Amino acid sequence: MGIVDKPYRKLIDLVREIRNACAHSRQPISLQVPELQEACKAVISDIWPDIKDHDPKTIRMAFVMKCTFIQHYILHGEKLEGRDAHLAHWEKLKRGE
Repeated sequence: MGIVDKPYRKLIDLVREIRNACAHSRQPISLQVPELQEACKAVISDIWPDIKDHDPKTIRMAFVMKCTFIQHYILHGEKLEGRDAHLAHWEKLKRGE
């Protein structure tokens, strides 16, 4: 349909694979599992250097925010990439814009 470009299609596919792995795991799974942490790290690779601590809770928050930005791109056609764009959008969300 041409809604998303190739790089974002790859991100969406990776998020889908992470979701499927978590949903179908027979064992409890968390970001303590190195493979899951690495997959999430691949999704947030553009902001990884800006993340001060690599605690699983911080990684989870960054992953969820990145998924929100992917959703924003699909809905509005506007890419929010890089630290500055992410911070600016985060501030807008906090203000309710």
